[in-house]
Amino acid sequence: MNIALKRTIGLTLLILLVTAAVWTIVYFGNKTVKSQKEIVSANTQQISETQEVAPTSTEVNKLQISVHAGDFLPNPFALPATTTFMEDRDWVVVDNGGATIASGTIPGLLSSYSAFGDVYWYSKLPTSEDGELRIAASDNGPQLIVPVKLQTKTQTVELYFRNPVLSNCGTVEPVKRTIISTGENDLYFYESALRELLKGPSKNEAEKGLVTMIPEGVKIIRVGKNEKGRYIADFTQNLQDPNQIDCFHNIAKNQIQKTLSTVPLPGTTLDGVILIEGEVVED
Repeated sequence: MNIALKRTIGLTLLILLVTAAVWTIVYFGNKTVKSQKEIVSANTQQISETQEVAPTSTEVNKLQISVHAGDFLPNPFALPATTTFMEDRDWVVVDNGGATIASGTIPGLLSSYSAFGDVYWYSKLPTSEDGELRIAASDNGPQLIVPVKLQTKTQTVELYFRNPVLSNCGTVEPVKRTIISTGENDLYFYESALRELLKGPSKNEAEKGLVTMIPEGVKIIRVGKNEKGRYIADFTQNLQDPNQIDCFHNIAKNQIQKTLSTVPLPGTTLDGVILIEGEVVED
């Protein structure tokens, strides 16, 4: 075999060897890349599926309140609470006889309202100095019970109702009622008096013929005092019943104004000021 033929055969074999090597590299390289892509895709799918089935929120039923065993609850009282649960939880304060003295709701994190700064009023006179604050059980825990001391001191308020035998549309007469004490805060005193007024005549008062012209369901928004020393009470819109005649409106107005009346100076009486949703009612 001559030298030229040997060189030709050697060059051909070298070309075939290089081609085979390049093809092998490309083939297995593509296969590796494809395999890696499949692994990444599978992992991504697994993560995506995990996120879809995972809960969007986790409820942790924790509650911290500022009332501790043996604390005294005045009238009214605050009930600050820190919550990390999602559901609202109801609470009651009961005396030793099991009677409900006050009640309310601690809002969960998803609530559209807040109890921050709210105060809660006794709804009736306790029959004992001791009682319990009971907070409804959570899904993952028992009912919370805190022994407390109750306000048993009383005070007297003067309310005004209408006697139907009187002919004058604006005439109202006073009655005295004993209620649970609100302490030294004068705004609490007058708000407590108005809360009693909104309850209407007691059974004994009704038997004497006394009635109220204040519509049922009216709520107090706030009680304050202006620069002239007159007490102000802001009520919900339903204080003005469009179906009531003017005479009844005048009676309802006088019931409130007289219940809010003060005597800041000897011989001077100041009737209260009535607001409805922040707007002053004409005197």
